[in-house]
Amino acid sequence: MLKINNYEFEIKFSEINFRQRNYNGKSYITVNITTEFFPSLVKQNIVYGSVDIKIDLDGIHGIDELVSKSFKGDIGTINISVNNDGIWETNAIEDFTIQFLEREGRNLSFEIQGKDFIYNGSSRMVSLFTTSTSKEELGKKFNLKDFYEQSIEREIGKSIITKYFVK
Repeated sequence: MLKINNYEFEIKFSEINFRQRNYNGKSYITVNITTEFFPSLVKQNIVYGSVDIKIDLDGIHGIDELVSKSFKGDIGTINISVNNDGIWETNAIEDFTIQFLEREGRNLSFEIQGKDFIYNGSSRMVSLFTTSTSKEELGKKFNLKDFYEQSIEREIGKSIITKYFVK
């Protein structure tokens, strides 16, 4: 269930991608939940759009460590983009709570609450990408047991971006 300003919307699709990065000697995981919702009639207007949620976490070393944990406050951003009868509107929420509930295979369920925003749902986990220099270095910071051995590497500028896909 996705509720924005007390109006409920049906989910079109939702996916989770992870990003691992190192900053000041610490490993951070960004959980990125991307969701699109179907059109709905709201106050005589057709409304549809997307929600992009980014949560930055430290001290997380694997997907299973998210399960049954709550995070609150200034942990990231919820960006809401809505097409309201042909006019795009955007809103950002920076103070919210997320609780990861359970994992079933590639799906991770959660509850998110912020000002005029409630999202109780489940998303399919897709990938992890990083600019860490090697698989061995990444493996020390984040458990890769949930990902295929084979990865995709791309060089962009001076960085090599490696992308792993969830099994």
